[in-house]
Amino acid sequence: MSGRVLLVINYSLDFPYSNRHLLHEMYAHKFDGFALSVSRTCPTDAEFQHIVQSWQPTRFINCPCGNRSLKTHSIHVHTFHSRLIDVAAFADGYEFVVFAEDDCILAPQLDAEQIRRRCEASDAILSPIRSCQRDDPDWIWASHQSGYPEYDTVSDQLDRQRLLANWAAYSNIAAPDDPRVPMFFGFCDWLVFRVSFLQSIVDDLRRLQDVWLEAAIPTAILHNTSRIGISNGLALWFGDRQQPLVDLMHKLRDHDFVHPIKLLDHSREEVLAAYRAISTLV
Repeated sequence: MSGRVLLVINYSLDFPYSNRHLLHEMYAHKFDGFALSVSRTCPTDAEFQHIVQSWQPTRFINCPCGNRSLKTHSIHVHTFHSRLIDVAAFADGYEFVVFAEDDCILAPQLDAEQIRRRCEASDAILSPIRSCQRDDPDWIWASHQSGYPEYDTVSDQLDRQRLLANWAAYSNIAAPDDPRVPMFFGFCDWLVFRVSFLQSIVDDLRRLQDVWLEAAIPTAILHNTSRIGISNGLALWFGDRQQPLVDLMHKLRDHDFVHPIKLLDHSREEVLAAYRAISTLV
């Protein structure tokens, strides 16, 4: 099966960039291309191909993520859907692109051939998409500035009927009973696109640049297709993240990815040994 597959590792922050050689050793031989997506402030290594973020945020939108090490910061520290616009331009010559955060560790069985096969009936693959209810008290982005308040300033540029039709075809769930344009959300640290499809949604990603990424990206995708594959990746939260490296890696046997695994907390030898041990079991 033809169709070149590009793997892009995204560094939302600059300091993990030091793991680039390790990730290259783990992944590069399984894909047709390997590139690193970085901010303008990240010093780059000439040994690698880079996609440097071209967009600069024009205003500060306070982020409530709770990461004390980042102190007071804007949501744009985490916002990488603007980087997908740069990836769309870079990926000419490839048919598919896998985009993953550096701490979103890919399963050893995930390679170019599997991506080609899984994309036969899909324009994009990501974690399950859900409808974001405006009155949901448990979802902060329903009321946070970068959620519905920001979305409603640009949502009139989206085709409500097309969005709802694609949602119904994707989910088999009735469209929200609301005359306003709905927003959708999902975990986005691991994404797969047909390059032609990614290029077709650039305008929507640009419109939604100030919307929280986990709403902006799924909504932009749904606005343009219902041909969406579902990843079985595993996102861990709270105490579940504090497991031994071997146990975290073991979960990759049954999942497309595990997030987060902080590679800089471990030696290169320890990471490779744990990853290779799993590779022999799949």
